[in-house]
Amino acid sequence: MLKDQNKKNVLFYSLGIFVIINTLVWTILSGGRWFEMIPPGENQLPEFNGDPNQVFGPFYMLAFFTIQTNFFTGITITIIGFKNNSNKAKNWFFGSIVLITITFLVYWAILSWSTDEYKWSDPYFVISTLFTHGVNPIIGFVILFMIKNEFVLDKKIIGWICLFMSIYIVFHSFFYSAGAYSKEVLDDNGNPTGKYTIYFPHVYGFLDVRKIFFMNGIEKYPWLVIIINMILFLIAPLFAVGLSWIWAKSLRLKSTNNSYYKWMDRIKEKINNKKEVSKNIDIVNEN
Repeated sequence: MLKDQNKKNVLFYSLGIFVIINTLVWTILSGGRWFEMIPPGENQLPEFNGDPNQVFGPFYMLAFFTIQTNFFTGITITIIGFKNNSNKAKNWFFGSIVLITITFLVYWAILSWSTDEYKWSDPYFVISTLFTHGVNPIIGFVILFMIKNEFVLDKKIIGWICLFMSIYIVFHSFFYSAGAYSKEVLDDNGNPTGKYTIYFPHVYGFLDVRKIFFMNGIEKYPWLVIIINMILFLIAPLFAVGLSWIWAKSLRLKSTNNSYYKWMDRIKEKINNKKEVSKNIDIVNEN
């Protein structure tokens, strides 16, 4: 039994280190590609176009939710490999799985189909994407399934996950607003027109506050932009709560008794009560 546990521990920290290393490789290689964007003889990118690589330089990948959640998952997998008896470590691992599930779902449901077709012919893009949005999350999912009966879920971890989601959304909005940059528009002959185009940096195109979720045209209605972004700020943490509830219920995780999911449990209870009442009415009508 102890020998089997040791094998499992070795497997976990080996996979954790694998996730950390391949994420680090893609981060470093992407940083190297940043230098390739700079024209010979120059020391900066030629034109600001709103991309994070022009704000964070060769470290721009660290601004991506994908990279952050991949590193977080790799670190927590490694820790539970070394501290297999730590309930706290496994709770943080569960939190990382909820976050990387968001990475997994958002990419394959929203971003993958909106990616420029030419990128799918780039071997670097294809391989790095499959690892950070596919292989690494799936490794985490499998490990969670393997340890589902070995820890008690402390639902307070969901509070920390919600805090992380809120901070990231605020960071993205602040980054967007603080990085505004205007450039004078030139006519066909290269002469100034007196008009300016305002560029805004964004980490993810679908979180561009002017046309959030690729809704072109809403930037003409500032009030609508504000409302939609406020809704996003509220939905993001709730999305994390919903995913954690799905993971916890589907794997039947043992959990502490606190209120993070009570509102979901109440909804489920009301639905069951209505079904029971309806069933009783049908029985009475039959009689």
